[in-house]
Amino acid sequence: EALLLCEAAGYELVIVETVGVGQSETTVADLTDIFLALAIAGGGDELQGIKRGLLEWVDVLAVNKADGPQRAAAEAAAREYRNSFHAQSPRPDAEPPVAVTCSAREGTGVAELWETIAGRHRRMRESGALERLRQRQNTRWLWNIVDDALSTAVRQHPQVRAQRSHLEQQVAAGQLSSEAAAREVLRLFREA
Repeated sequence: EALLLCEAAGYELVIVETVGVGQSETTVADLTDIFLALAIAGGGDELQGIKRGLLEWVDVLAVNKADGPQRAAAEAAAREYRNSFHAQSPRPDAEPPVAVTCSAREGTGVAELWETIAGRHRRMRESGALERLRQRQNTRWLWNIVDDALSTAVRQHPQVRAQRSHLEQQVAAGQLSSEAAAREVLRLFREA
């Protein structure tokens, strides 16, 4: 909703920053035109990103702090990311992800990073891929909204609320499977 407000206010560029813990990134990737991930060399980010599945959402990955004694490590990390991108299945209408290096301290690679982002966005717009991406995003958000509303309605239903604690205790004690408890919750919801 905040992104829609920014667009309605006339902002052409909106940058969304996350805390970098994994789950919020997949949500943000589903809201944005281009997903940029920042990493630093030697900080374990290479494997962390792969473990979290973050790389499957990335359009552009920038390895920052590519300066001084870290320059070689940053270049090596960018190569590692590029290699991992080759192993991924292509996403619909998306260019393959790219990995670049930059140094905010020295200002090197920053202009190239911006050109990579701007060029990618321009090609998406010109090819119609941007419009198709937004259509897919809107469809996914339709069902996310429905899922959230249904979940809230089920949880707030009086009969479900009356049995919730008991069902949760049975599941926790191993007396009832999660599936059986879920079926009971849905039965209570539907029968009222």
